[in-house]
This record gives sequence, structure tokens and C-alpha cells, in this order.
Amino acid sequence: MYAVGDVARWSYGAEGAGRLEHRSNATEQALDVARHIVHGMPPGRVAPYFSSDQYDERVQVASSLPDGAEMHVVAGDTSARRFVMTAEYGGRTTGVLDWRMPKDFAADRRWLATTTT
Repeated sequence: MYAVGDVARWSYGAEGAGRLEHRSNATEQALDVARHIVHGMPPGRVAPYFSSDQYDERVQVASSLPDGAEMHVVAGDTSARRFVMTAEYGGRTTGVLDWRMPKDFAADRRWLATTTT
């Protein structure tokens, strides 16, 4: 039996299991289930994400930014309101936030999936 979308708890590897109510998450869950049904492939290690456009600001977050995490600017400039930050909690990277850096986000998300095993 399979379930995808807003009602489904999904495993995110080291991030644990939970629900993420966003259309991009539902699409990726469906693709993962289809790969499993058709090819017998186990679920992939993809960092869950969401994005939001607020006027001319695009904010994208992959994985999680837990309360108490240390945030580090790793690219761009916060004063220019165009940057990438990582979240570190418990000695490991738990998430990435891209603010007005949409071209970097796909690579940042792939990198995050390899670091949060």
C-alpha cells in the first residue's frame, strides 16, 4: 500500500519521518513510489524542500532549520539580500536556505542530500 501527498508521513533518512504539506513534496513522493512499483528501486535520498515567492523575493528551504540551529552564510551577501545559509544542529548540517539565489538551489539541495546521511 502506498500513500503520497499532504496526508502521508514520509521517511527523510536522517531527518526522520514526517509530513510536509507542499505540492513539490507530493510530486516527489509520487515519483519515488512510481520508481519503486515499476523498477523496484528503493526510495531515493532527497532533501524535502519548499519555496515561496514574496514579491521580488524568492525564498527556498531544503530539509530543516530547527530551533536553536547555528546559521552560517556560505555564499552571497546578507546586506544585498541575496545569500545562501546552512543550518547546523547537533554537529551536523540539517538544512539550507537560499534567499534570492534560485540558480544555486538545485545544487545546494543535492549537496545537502549527500551530507545529511
